[in-house]
Amino acid sequence: MRVATTTTIAAAILALAGFAQATTIGYTVSGLAPTSYPGPFAPPAGAPHLLDGLGYAGDAVGFVTYSGTLELTPGTSVQQINTLSWAVSYTYNGTNGSLLDDSPGGGDWPDLSFTVDGSRTMSFGGGPVSSLSQTGLLKATWEDDYLSLSAGLTSTFFVPGYQIDVTPLGLAVASVTNFTGDTPWSQPDRDIMAEFTVTAVPEPGTLVLAVGGLTGLAAWSRRRRA
Repeated sequence: MRVATTTTIAAAILALAGFAQATTIGYTVSGLAPTSYPGPFAPPAGAPHLLDGLGYAGDAVGFVTYSGTLELTPGTSVQQINTLSWAVSYTYNGTNGSLLDDSPGGGDWPDLSFTVDGSRTMSFGGGPVSSLSQTGLLKATWEDDYLSLSAGLTSTFFVPGYQIDVTPLGLAVASVTNFTGDTPWSQPDRDIMAEFTVTAVPEPGTLVLAVGGLTGLAAWSRRRRA
């Protein structure tokens, strides 16, 4: 009887040790093809260069697919989940002043703001796919364009033995820096990061084995004392 109980305890300890052992898992975050902004938005009446093909081509914002590896050690880390791609074309073309006047001091119109939809999917270890929710803001003025990303909602994933919470992090406001050559002007790539929180979640079989082993240990100790 003592041998059987000792075997159970040993099995429970080995199971818990295996459960606590750090390992890694791969993850993939899907990309989004570049979306044109302002897209179908109607330009202001009298906007300069509307008919000659130079005005209102809009910006293209997208997300590049990314694959990485996460260490399954309980705790929090920050890792990359995508790369932001941003190409700028003529959204406005002119200077402040009358809409009908394209000379210096002319061509003014209100600033425009567009919500960038950053919804995409994520999976761990080739398992089930879940969604990531994140939005951005593209602001176009007669002088410059600005793009930022807000922090996203937390998405929860379960893999054997672990819970993984992923929260996309925001991206500070960036303005156009590249005007080299003809449009579109591709802007520097910017990494999109996320906070990963890993929590150990014993599987039912491991819990039963561990509890059974510890119960056996307690009973064996009581018998010895008796």
